[in-house]
Amino acid sequence: IVANSGGNVICHNGTRFANIATLEKSPLLITPQVEANAALIAAAPELLEALIKCQYQLQTWAESEVWSVEDEEAYEQAQAAINKATT
Repeated sequence: IVANSGGNVICHNGTRFANIATLEKSPLLITPQVEANAALIAAAPELLEALIKCQYQLQTWAESEVWSVEDEEAYEQAQAAINKATT
């Protein structure tokens, strides 16, 4: 759900609110930031799906002998981002 609240475009996912853009003036002024946020929001489902697949691949590597500290960091970052997007 997206709403305009006093110059801010906010989104509520059922758990929390997030400010996704700040409008420069009313009526809506399409700034580069607003366009970038809209593009990111539009791509979010595909980005989440790709991240989940990448995390699965990292988990597969964890079961092999090629696991590294960098892999562990990437796995933890991916898990944190997935949690943020899904909770």
